[in-house]
Amino acid sequence: MPVTILIPTALRAHTRQQSAVTVDGRTVQEALDRLVADYPDLKPHLVAESGKIRSFINVFVNEDDIRQKGDMKAPVKNGDEISIVPSIAGGAEAVSKDKVMDLLSTCYDPEIPVNIVDLGLIYEVNISPLPDQPEKSKVHVKMSLTAPGCPEAPKMQAETEAKVSAMDGVGAAQVEIVWEPQWTPDRMSDAARLELGMA
Repeated sequence: MPVTILIPTALRAHTRQQSAVTVDGRTVQEALDRLVADYPDLKPHLVAESGKIRSFINVFVNEDDIRQKGDMKAPVKNGDEISIVPSIAGGAEAVSKDKVMDLLSTCYDPEIPVNIVDLGLIYEVNISPLPDQPEKSKVHVKMSLTAPGCPEAPKMQAETEAKVSAMDGVGAAQVEIVWEPQWTPDRMSDAARLELGMA
């Protein structure tokens, strides 16, 4: 089934300057095998001598990191987009969930002396390449607040989004406030419980 592989700028010299290539495949492995078969000069930049994808190459299916979806065996379907993102692009380190979470741990609820990560307010962090800037990432954060209708919500959302947007390698950031599932104290870390005298 046809899928589209997005090619980062640094590798387009090996795909006749094409930014996207359509190939057939039922898994990420099949699609990439077809890509390097069609463009042999690309192979050494993507595939190690062991036959495995090089360690500094990140691969996404749509917005999902394949390491969370079965790695190279991750299935693909008609219309999917596979993005190839080198870990180091333009001198900047790759954006990772861990780095985003580390940054978010410097953000605090103005009414509680605990960071929003330890409070359990961060529900989801999704990282995906930007179609028009494959060397940069889009970060989508879903977070909640301790109580619906919190008057600080717009301020916290704006400040958190501004911090994520300023990260090296980030080309776009979105922080979305969600209310499902509803936040409960059970989501707090042990460190947060200790800080608040709830341990």
